Amino acid sequence: MKKVWSSYTFQRGVQEQMLSPFEVNIAGPEQLKGFLKKAQWMMQDRGHLLFPPIIVSVLTIWWIKHLRHEYLLSHRD
Repeated sequence: MKKVWSSYTFQRGVQEQMLSPFEVNIAGPEQLKGFLKKAQWMMQDRGHLLFPPIIVSVLTIWWIKHLRHEYLLSHRD
């Protein structure tokens, strides 16, 4: 099976091989730390470029969930 990610290093070998890529991604604290450090560095480096898209995406997700909720409420039997 081809690995989709490249930054994650396998430390427990066979145990991780048995998990799906999704589970490995979630169960990888080292990868998460690396991602957070990279995000922190990007915020410091060019925060004005990175911050607006984050706010917009969070608001968009909230808006879609809100609309879906309203739609489900109005279309109940």
